[in-house]
Amino acid sequence: MTLTSVAFLIAFLGGCILSLMRQPIYGLVTYIGVFYLHPPSAWWGAVFGGVRWSLIAAAITLASVWLHGRRLPAVNGFWKQAIPWLYTLLIVWLAIQFGWAMIPEKQSELLVLYLKYLVLLYVMYRILRTEYALRVFLWSHVAGCFYMGWTAFTAYTGGRFEGFRGPDIAEANAGALTLATGFFAIGVLFLAGKWRSRVGLAGVAPFLLDGLVRTASRGGFLALTLGGAVFALFAPARHRRMIYGLGALAVVVFVMLANPQFWGRIGTIKYLGAEVEATDTGSGRLRIILGQAQMFRDNPLGHGHRATPYLLPSYLPDLYWRPTEGLAESGASYVRARSDQDLTYPPFAGHPPITNTLATGDQFIVTARRTNFTVVVTNGGVTSVVSSLHTLATSIGVVNSGTALE
Repeated sequence: MTLTSVAFLIAFLGGCILSLMRQPIYGLVTYIGVFYLHPPSAWWGAVFGGVRWSLIAAAITLASVWLHGRRLPAVNGFWKQAIPWLYTLLIVWLAIQFGWAMIPEKQSELLVLYLKYLVLLYVMYRILRTEYALRVFLWSHVAGCFYMGWTAFTAYTGGRFEGFRGPDIAEANAGALTLATGFFAIGVLFLAGKWRSRVGLAGVAPFLLDGLVRTASRGGFLALTLGGAVFALFAPARHRRMIYGLGALAVVVFVMLANPQFWGRIGTIKYLGAEVEATDTGSGRLRIILGQAQMFRDNPLGHGHRATPYLLPSYLPDLYWRPTEGLAESGASYVRARSDQDLTYPPFAGHPPITNTLATGDQFIVTARRTNFTVVVTNGGVTSVVSSLHTLATSIGVVNSGTALE
């Protein structure tokens, strides 16, 4: 067992123990750490075999919520939010769709996945009720994104970086979108922090920007750009001068870090998917999107989870892919979800890089990447928003009365 393996094991056990003895936020942070470090894909994790680290951390966190339930702030509004009900309706529909799902095994995987999300949604809703818990959560997400940026910084050898670890964030586009949310979390913590934390955040931010540049992801670039605009637009007026100054500084650093390959790929956005010889403009994705839309029109009730790669060849016979590799997914996951699931598949449960505007009892705007769920954390008029991509990722929440952590 290497020193890295020992250090991970000590940190994991320490987080679990602190969760049971102190408060459940430490279990949630342990879960996040496992997500970003992802021992199964790390060279130092082979010694542990098939240990279910995420499952253990989740179980410990659930147990901690039960043990410390009376000490946690009172919660009585979970089922008053629209998101849990929409998730429940989606889960019910996925169960009904078993009757005609093309690949029952995949349908079962998706059903179990969203059941887990609903539980995780509730756990996070219970835990993130105090400023301390929210700060710790945001810092853990920033730390995970810093690890991603450091990985790209040390392991990049050219081309598009595809070497991130973790489930569903390993490839360039998903990794870039995750890094974008980390940058917004840095913004929230910077505005609410003291000078020491600001110094640390200022040292971390360039690694996130550098990691995003090395992915050469058009989606990540658009998410960062549009998300930054929403961040500035809905921030309280007293913070806008600082936000504009920091935004200008971030642009300067970003331009310094960007390489010709990155700008060359970003420059293809102007073609809007048109076919250009020897240039990747995303035209193939647009064709696949149109094919998926036709699939949906032919069968509005859907075909079941992951049916698209098997059915799309009949709509686009001149395109070739191997269905087991999922190459027909086009990057437009919301369209794919509707062709797989049906008309009722809600946008918040898909994975499009969107800016989602939601209305609840506490009005808020959430700058989201692939938003799988949203948790509203309200503590005396202060609301923050936490979103997820198949596990955890943080975005920025703004309410009309103030920003997170104030």
